[in-house]
Amino acid sequence: MRENRISPGAMLPDADTVPRAPLPIDRRAELLATLEQGVEDLVTAEGFQAYLRMQARFHPYSFGNVLLIAAQRSDATLVNSYRRWQSLGRQVRKGEQGIRIFVPYRRTASDPETGEPIDRVTGFGLGTVFDVTQTDGAPLPTPPPISEDTSSHGVARAVNRRLSQWLIDEGLLLESKEFPGNASGFYNPTKRQIVIRRSVGCDEDGQEYQLVDPLNVQKTKTLVHEAAHYVADHRGGIDRRDAETVAEGAAFVVMAHHGLDTAGYSFPYLATWAQDTAVLKRNLTAIQQSAATLIGAIDQTPPSDGAVGTADTGAPTE
Repeated sequence: MRENRISPGAMLPDADTVPRAPLPIDRRAELLATLEQGVEDLVTAEGFQAYLRMQARFHPYSFGNVLLIAAQRSDATLVNSYRRWQSLGRQVRKGEQGIRIFVPYRRTASDPETGEPIDRVTGFGLGTVFDVTQTDGAPLPTPPPISEDTSSHGVARAVNRRLSQWLIDEGLLLESKEFPGNASGFYNPTKRQIVIRRSVGCDEDGQEYQLVDPLNVQKTKTLVHEAAHYVADHRGGIDRRDAETVAEGAAFVVMAHHGLDTAGYSFPYLATWAQDTAVLKRNLTAIQQSAATLIGAIDQTPPSDGAVGTADTGAPTE
């Protein structure tokens, strides 16, 4: 796979400043082309295609079944039926206890209006699935690895402070806190709220301490991603694939404009949402527009201490 990285020469001095010059149109087009090519290289790679073929053999589980699985095996990560594990080259180990879930009973009937055969659910029974940790066999294909840049950088800190201040001026509530799940952050359009996950530990005395710089490159990229959801006005009606593609694509362009390379995270993340490259292509204009809005906001907003992760000053805290 070809590397699509921002050149080291594009990095800015490690100072609390951001570039003031607007992003030239040709440079903007170059970044979008880099984004498009990088994601396409990942999506079309045989390893990723093998991963998608594997995922197609897993049933989407209902919310109720997800709760059943978690209640019986809280550490389950990837579950499948006995026979489907065999079709993937893995065998459930003898003596393993299955996870019980509800399965629908189906029968084929004719549509009374069209006469076409349709599937009807006639009831539910109990079925058994097993977690991947209960099986042995061939290694499973994996998605492209995502790498997070948790390094400190003065430009990242400045972008974070300026963007945070602009979002606060827009009337949004910014918070940094723990929340369920694995997401790095989220945007709640109803509450006009952006939340970035806290990264703290506790010492032997129970005192919290920072695990990473709360204004590091990755945290700032996440803030830009969530801000892109806001400027693109993403609400419940939009396809999740389109929303995530626009937000992460815009985050890549904004960070690259400021000399910060997040391709190691953005490209694999986008590949999981834009598995069909048409998803990325149809959103390139929205990516460009969202990125341009955020770049203008960052460049025109004076720096302040109102950043996600600053001390308790009435601004969001880490």
